[in-house]
Amino acid sequence: MKNFKLSKTDRNIWQAFFSLLESNDFKSITVSQICSGAEISRPTFYRHYIDKYELLSSINHCYAVELKDFIDQRLEKFDITQTLIRMTEFLSNNSSNTLMLLNIHTQESDLNELFKSVLRKTFSDHVRQNPSLVKLEEFPLEYLSDLYVANAMVFLNYSLKHGLNINIVRALNQAQKLIFKNLE
Repeated sequence: MKNFKLSKTDRNIWQAFFSLLESNDFKSITVSQICSGAEISRPTFYRHYIDKYELLSSINHCYAVELKDFIDQRLEKFDITQTLIRMTEFLSNNSSNTLMLLNIHTQESDLNELFKSVLRKTFSDHVRQNPSLVKLEEFPLEYLSDLYVANAMVFLNYSLKHGLNINIVRALNQAQKLIFKNLE
């Protein structure tokens, strides 16, 4: 994760965790397995994380912050093509890990829900701060936010599985132009 400085031990723990996820369900992974893969002792693991759920929460938090950074850049631009291309390139570097995380649903942490929350809040805040930008005044903000979140999650999941599709990026850029007034 580019915005987070991880210690060598944290990097090893994360790497062991992701290696285990490739062949194991999250529920079946144990702290002992993570420690073995990271080549650390249990006390060392517990100095960093309370349990595997806190590890998952920490990882998911980092991924959600990375997504928020991309969205913040995107919402400042009317033509989102380059931002979506950069986002897709970033996602492709972490696609298998992100896809695994998106499929883990626990009470403690759910990356899918974190992503949706980031998307909804960022979009809603942007529209509230810039109400004159929206062309579709007759639609409630909640509706537009839900539409944005659904569209963004489909784009994220598709891009993680299939990589960059410039035609989809262009279509999303056109869709944004239908919702937002031209800023140029």
